[in-house]
Amino acid sequence: MPTLIWSNSFRPLSVSDTRADLPLDLVPADTRARWLKGRTAYLQAASASDFESAARVARRAAEAVGAMHRAGAAVLAGTDTLDAFDLPGISLHQELALLVGAGLTPMEAIQSATRSAAAYRGTLRTEGTVERGKQADLVLLDRDPLADIRNTRRIAAVVQGGRLRTRSDLDALLAAARDAAK
Repeated sequence: MPTLIWSNSFRPLSVSDTRADLPLDLVPADTRARWLKGRTAYLQAASASDFESAARVARRAAEAVGAMHRAGAAVLAGTDTLDAFDLPGISLHQELALLVGAGLTPMEAIQSATRSAAAYRGTLRTEGTVERGKQADLVLLDRDPLADIRNTRRIAAVVQGGRLRTRSDLDALLAAARDAAK
């Protein structure tokens, strides 16, 4: 479980492919303030070589994951959520994109969070793929993630525990989370 997102989110830079759309308004106000204060202090204290070093760590982590994958190692998606600037759910979409950037195909990245994770846990008989008789929470997308892994963020609906949550249901949940985070 490489958690490539960590080496990217650890660098609290203002601009990054995987961090640009981070909805900090979903983070509780006190936590958000602490994260932003830490980022400001980091940005003020860091030297150019610190930024270069952090970028090198992220690059080498991706290279290592790619090399291990090419050598046949199983890769599982991981995110270390609740580290600063890692948000549950959102960081998984970011991790999938980073895995594709490291050399996995979009299907392999998706399987690293579904089928491969269930196989690792020994639960593939009951979950991890969409098959009759298996437990399945589904994310229904309006764009093909195999064409572009970032399309995993194009969520049209979710089926969770047999209950359909439409896009408007999901938007209402997000609005409630934003209100709670204030």
